[in-house]
Amino acid sequence: MTAQIYTASRAAVEGPRLSTLFRDPFVRRAFERAEKDGGASFAVPAPRRPVLSGGEADRVLEQA
Repeated sequence: MTAQIYTASRAAVEGPRLSTLFRDPFVRRAFERAEKDGGASFAVPAPRRPVLSGGEADRVLEQA
């Protein structure tokens, strides 16, 4: 009984699930998986920009 009360109050606080807002089945399933996962899915880090060291930066500026 306590779990049902907690679930009902939690739903009232969190509001509607985002997956219900999409009509595209691919996007909807992606959001459903994310909601089920709780945000623990694998994330790909953004690529890092190359760092120029030594005289490389000077050579790049000379060529520009």
